[in-house]
Amino acid sequence: MLSIRRIVSIEDFENIRKEIRVGRDPNELIISVCTGTGCIALGARKVVEAFKEELEKEDLKEDIEIKETGCLGSCELGPRVIIYPDEICYFKIKPEDIPEIISKIGIKRRVVERVRV
Repeated sequence: MLSIRRIVSIEDFENIRKEIRVGRDPNELIISVCTGTGCIALGARKVVEAFKEELEKEDLKEDIEIKETGCLGSCELGPRVIIYPDEICYFKIKPEDIPEIISKIGIKRRVVERVRV
């Protein structure tokens, strides 16, 4: 378990990031949705809800985790989503994009090119 500590350098940040990754299943599917201020303003809350609804509908709630994150950068391209472990980045996501994304990532792990940079 990670303890709370002060980050004073990039090296500190990288060490914490490595600790987190060591404890993570490298094959676990995680959908990270930026819920920073810019993405919230562009509809990230609705995107998170759409992901939750679609995972429930497709009976994938136990197989794919949704994580709300802080800013992922490129705020003008939000809401941003990253699918792990493959690190597939999506930009300008709308709730109506979610069924297609879920259908592609499920087990097959394909990419929706029209919302990817």
